[in-house]
Amino acid sequence: MPSRVRTWEVHLQSRVTLCLAAILLSAAAMPAGTESAPPQSAPLQSAAAAATHLLSLQASVTTRSPKFRKYLYSFTLPAPVTFMGLSGSVSTRQSLPGFSEALISLHHLPTGACPQDGEVYDSYAQIAAKYPAIQKLAGFIVKNASGGVSTVPTQFMLPAGIPISHCAVVMLDGSILTGGPFTMTSAMALAYSTDTPSRSPFIIGLDDEFCFGQSWGCQIASVDPSQTFAKVMLVPSRVRLLALYGDISDSAFTPGGRFAAPPDGAWSMSNDFYAIRGCSGMPKGIAGPGDLYSKIPANAVNLLNVTMRGNGQQTLQQPVFRVFSKVTLEAGDCIAHFVKMSGRGGVDAEDQVFALVAPD
Repeated sequence: MPSRVRTWEVHLQSRVTLCLAAILLSAAAMPAGTESAPPQSAPLQSAAAAATHLLSLQASVTTRSPKFRKYLYSFTLPAPVTFMGLSGSVSTRQSLPGFSEALISLHHLPTGACPQDGEVYDSYAQIAAKYPAIQKLAGFIVKNASGGVSTVPTQFMLPAGIPISHCAVVMLDGSILTGGPFTMTSAMALAYSTDTPSRSPFIIGLDDEFCFGQSWGCQIASVDPSQTFAKVMLVPSRVRLLALYGDISDSAFTPGGRFAAPPDGAWSMSNDFYAIRGCSGMPKGIAGPGDLYSKIPANAVNLLNVTMRGNGQQTLQQPVFRVFSKVTLEAGDCIAHFVKMSGRGGVDAEDQVFALVAPD
């Protein structure tokens, strides 16, 4: 049965607030394995400029079905507030070695009745039908190719906050694909301010999932690991890019069943995020497989490269957080995520990365 530790809240003032922001920003720095990243720019506004509060988003559920079911947990917000970031982590635990994955995501619901703890759904379409006003704030993908515990840190503080109200909602969605006991846990805390932002930032989702080494699964798949994939999103109006945040999980499959065999030896996955001026000649939305890197124009701006390396049956994953202050995008430009693999074998490559932008 689903379980949840009750909500707690703590108010941090002055010197304590500054310490919290420093700790979260330090923890959110790019870990080892990230390559070719541009120097981090200074935030447009300090997340610690006002008193910061924390709201626990503690939730946990154990499932046994091989089907992906979505469990909802609700956390009442004290009033209209500004979402500034997260601390803590998300994790999964399993005793069986089968390949598993979980999407643990944070949303807010500005109107209507908040979900009851442990509400369960078979699809996101069902959730959207019952809660049409629900809006996604962040998501983290957690994979595991060998059993045990898999953890992804979720610490970041945004350079500009997002107005939210009514209730925060955590969704726990995942399973061992062959079935068996599987526990998903949110140990996150939501950082918020009672100040209203001078601009209202919004999110462009760059999240995607591609399968290498097999002909099925994910959003698109290819048996040829030399092929590349992308997600290319048009910018609707002139905006400033403020941050990229979320996580990336690239995992080999567990041998057996319908999945491709894991890589036999060394392999790596490169994730590249670009700002593309004019977006001329670029496919839109989910694209591939193909030679997509050759289509990146010379004037494109490489915002971030995350390259992770493994050997054999491994799961490679890490958080993503990068702040920008001098990247302006015009209507008709694109922001894109490109993925390529080195090596051979079955790998599920997924990112849950979001671009925070503000009208300019």
